[in-house]
Amino acid sequence: MSSGKGVRKKQTLEAAVRYFEKCTGKVKVRGNLELQLSLETVKATSEESGLEPDQITTLLDAAASGYFAQTVGRQLIRSLVPSSRVPQEAVINAISWMSSNKPSISIQCLLLRWILVVYDYIDGYDKLHSLYGILFLFLDSQAMLPHVCHLMFLLTRKEDVKMFRVRKLLSLIQGRVGPQPCLLGLLTIYKLYYPNLVAFALPPSNKMFFGSYDRKWRCQVREMVEKSEARQALSASSSLGGNAAELGLSKSRQLAIQAPAKKRRRLEIPISHSASAETQLSESMEQVSLSVNTKKVPFVRVDTFMNLIDNVEKIEFPSQIAACLRDPILQHLMAYAADRVVTARFTFWLQHTLTDEFLNHSSVNVEENERLLRMLVDFTDFLQEGVPVVDSFISSYLHTWNGMDYGPFILRLISKCQMYPFSDLNDLILEPLRQLYFSSSVYFKCQCLLTLTELLRNYAAYECPRLKEWSAAVTAENNTTTILPTDPSLHSVFPERLNETVQPALVLQKLAAFVDRLAVLGLRIEGDNTLLLHSVVNFVELLSQWNQQHGVEKIILPSEHLLRRILFSDCSSAISRLCVAFCRYKESFVQSSSRQRESVSAFNDMLVDMCDALWRNKAFINPTQGSLKALSGELNPIVTSMGIPYPSSRFSIFQGQAFLPYAWSFLLQTQPEGKRVHPNQLKGVKDVYLEFLEQQNLAGVIRFINTFIMRKSVSGRNKHKSTADHLRRQLQRARTTAARVRNQLQQARATVARVRSSIIYRRHKQQEQDLQQREAAVNAHVNSQCEQEKDVEELRLQLNSAQVKARVLYRRLIHVSHL
Repeated sequence: MSSGKGVRKKQTLEAAVRYFEKCTGKVKVRGNLELQLSLETVKATSEESGLEPDQITTLLDAAASGYFAQTVGRQLIRSLVPSSRVPQEAVINAISWMSSNKPSISIQCLLLRWILVVYDYIDGYDKLHSLYGILFLFLDSQAMLPHVCHLMFLLTRKEDVKMFRVRKLLSLIQGRVGPQPCLLGLLTIYKLYYPNLVAFALPPSNKMFFGSYDRKWRCQVREMVEKSEARQALSASSSLGGNAAELGLSKSRQLAIQAPAKKRRRLEIPISHSASAETQLSESMEQVSLSVNTKKVPFVRVDTFMNLIDNVEKIEFPSQIAACLRDPILQHLMAYAADRVVTARFTFWLQHTLTDEFLNHSSVNVEENERLLRMLVDFTDFLQEGVPVVDSFISSYLHTWNGMDYGPFILRLISKCQMYPFSDLNDLILEPLRQLYFSSSVYFKCQCLLTLTELLRNYAAYECPRLKEWSAAVTAENNTTTILPTDPSLHSVFPERLNETVQPALVLQKLAAFVDRLAVLGLRIEGDNTLLLHSVVNFVELLSQWNQQHGVEKIILPSEHLLRRILFSDCSSAISRLCVAFCRYKESFVQSSSRQRESVSAFNDMLVDMCDALWRNKAFINPTQGSLKALSGELNPIVTSMGIPYPSSRFSIFQGQAFLPYAWSFLLQTQPEGKRVHPNQLKGVKDVYLEFLEQQNLAGVIRFINTFIMRKSVSGRNKHKSTADHLRRQLQRARTTAARVRNQLQQARATVARVRSSIIYRRHKQQEQDLQQREAAVNAHVNSQCEQEKDVEELRLQLNSAQVKARVLYRRLIHVSHL
């Protein structure tokens, strides 16, 4: 065991690769320590830093040669993780080994899966594409069929579509294999290039053409390549001093190519890069300009919008077309080119990603899923049209959606849905949304109505004109003898979405009626909730103005039930907005070139109802006009039996429940204090009251009255002019008195403040004097103490001198006594 450990420590990657390279015959696995050490070294190195291109080629030849057991071969292929790029020679060798039948079927399938995993990192595709015919022969193998179809789908060009290949695919579909999704996907790209060769219609399917294989393997390869590119970028910037910039790459583009992943993610939005451009970056550091007359300009060298305009016909799309979700310049290029192959690639990636992340629930990373949906919303907003594959995803996702997960993004995508016949639209979108609408809260109901309103706006503003242009172009083509067919890409980025059978006017009418019914039922369920009421008014405002703003010929009115719900509500701002909407309806009818008698008659009936309720005090009692004239005989006994006095005036701007607060406020401001007020007093001062309502942001009501109601003549109004002027003068005097009292109050407050400050000043002055007196007394006491101490000190000195004299005298006396 100790010797084995010593050999293990000395084992290197070069030695392991040489071991696999020198094997030319069958190799035993059991007891082969060198094989085990070499295999472990390769696996450890591939997980840590990846393998170099020459090492990948050597190890792939060893794994596909058949000299090793299948377990060893599978582990070797799994370890072929590139550090930077994958040599095209290794991929060609893999297909060559597959043609020799030396590797088993399982090894051949694993080789195909490896090619699909590293496809975006191959350093070239020209030699690989030359083996297209060889790959086509592998379609007879049922085990390799999904992987071969996927690889051919990525490699297919226009010149590859041949009649014998179409027949082969059709024979497989109609024979033993059946309509497999992978065969349908390959046949779809064939039909995209040559529709005349694929005569029959392919069955629609919401499933992915190619399954999601080796997800962890793909993430491992991507992370390794990004780490390697980050290291190369650091070394290049430090040693070469910005040679990447000499190739015309902006800082953002360099970061887009070389930025490493911060952490492992399940959902990955590709970064735009081109294999040819990256090869140039690694092989040549010479200055290259966009003005060079080359056949194709790699997209990664387009860093400004002006560069895009100058080279728009020569730009080569990046290998990762899904990068358009994060690159605005690529979005402009995609919208301009409208290339069917590019859109097909984008559609395939998007269908695969959405199905895998949301429908199959393979991901739980909510933040990354929200990021993808946010990018899709921005992308559809930029294109101003929906993406067909997103509509298909939404129709499937709504059946299991709870109304909360990714709510804002799902609703925004619904509002950008393309136009279908109403029966299809109802089955795909509206019916699942209707079920959520009636089982959710009032807030979701508001969001749902706003979404459907935006869907109607999108149809009126973009979808209807686009379909009209397309149908007009088709009609002109059928009526002329021109040999140039109409190109659908001139009208849409996704030309397959254009449907000649759709009748835009009919779809708009039925969809508006659907939203109208939802609004009425929602208001009944929620008790005329104010927030929901304003969402409904948004819908009515759109109907009133889309004839003028979007050119919709058919003028669609709200239903009578919806009108009464808003008109008889207690929300004055909603009623004001409704009045503005009806003023716009009048302008639309005046400007409309087509005479719509039924709509005009219905509009007049609704108009009479609104005038009777708001101004004339005749709600429910007009037997000759209005939409309620047929029901007036039945409604009058019911209203009378309720015992409400003057029921016909209970919805006017004077006594209606929505306007009573304004009437009460107006009367309190204009009448003397203490006087008893009643809304009936407003009838004599209607003009002043209307001016008051306008000041309260209810100008819609005044606009409606001035537009539709014939007011009395000037002579008739002069009878009440003096009263109105008197009220105005009273109001002005009251305001003047209030201003005078306000000024007096301010002066009194200023006087009190001055007195308070004076008192405080005097108090502080007295305290200061007291302190000074106390300080003087203390100082005097201290001085007296000091004088006393001086006297004591003088006395002590005198005593000391007396003592000294006494001692001297005493000594003299003693001396005399001795004598």
